[in-house]
Amino acid sequence: MSVLNRVVVVGVILLIIGAALWLLPDTKIEEVEGQYPTTRVIKYRFLVENPTNKLLDRASFWAYAPVKITAQQKMLGVDVTSTYEIETDAAGNQRLLISLDNIPPFGSKTVVVNVEIAMAQEPNRLNKSISEQYLKAAPYIEVDDPAIQRIAKTLKGDTVLATLEKTFQWVTRHLENVEYIKRDRGALYALQHRSADCTGYMYLFTALARANSIYARPVAGFVYAEDTIAKSSDYHNWVEVYVDHVWRVVDPQKQRFMENENHYIAMRLLDSLNEQTAGSAQRLFRSDGAVQLAMK
Repeated sequence: MSVLNRVVVVGVILLIIGAALWLLPDTKIEEVEGQYPTTRVIKYRFLVENPTNKLLDRASFWAYAPVKITAQQKMLGVDVTSTYEIETDAAGNQRLLISLDNIPPFGSKTVVVNVEIAMAQEPNRLNKSISEQYLKAAPYIEVDDPAIQRIAKTLKGDTVLATLEKTFQWVTRHLENVEYIKRDRGALYALQHRSADCTGYMYLFTALARANSIYARPVAGFVYAEDTIAKSSDYHNWVEVYVDHVWRVVDPQKQRFMENENHYIAMRLLDSLNEQTAGSAQRLFRSDGAVQLAMK
């Protein structure tokens, strides 16, 4: 066969392969973006007060918007009744930087944030790499502490799911649920005192899972089954664990193990390596100091 004929044959083969690939179903978008068939609207309102006897020409504050995309949710849009910018970090956390002009002496303004999100019926498998940081110790997640390691060893099962189920049962049985604690205390504190609010439950479960080499990350947000006005008193903490290539919701304080996952609206993936998410797990908003700020 001449060189020319070989080139023609190879060209025909490539055209046939290309046509076949073109006709195959395009599954890449579905794998990455998943299915989020239910739309939900969440509103939250801020009362911004000028505590001084002088006109405030300009003031600002920031507040989190829902995480851009998780296995359970996808952000569709946001509308704010004031000037704003939005920042997104590598993990998908989104922060609104909101500005206001001309707040009169001892006066106030109300800012309303409307967010539209799409929710999944079942958690989606996302085509994203998993950071090794979700196996490591971090502030409030004392994975390497001997007491954490000792308990985790007794909870190791034959599979990841079995280990998580045993961990869930241990945490829910051995911690006393207490009222909201203003300051983060961490996994070791919860273990030593055998009591915690949702934040302590979250940190202890995360530490025990990581101690058994299971990817786990703490999450902050809201738990709502339908459209609503979010309240600061409803702000909640839970855990996401990586099982069979899918992030699943575990909420030891509410005693929910991978159930009602599309009720969980993530506002922050609490990743200590991201500047946006550093600090208290209970922080949803903060003013620039010139104004007093409350979520109503």
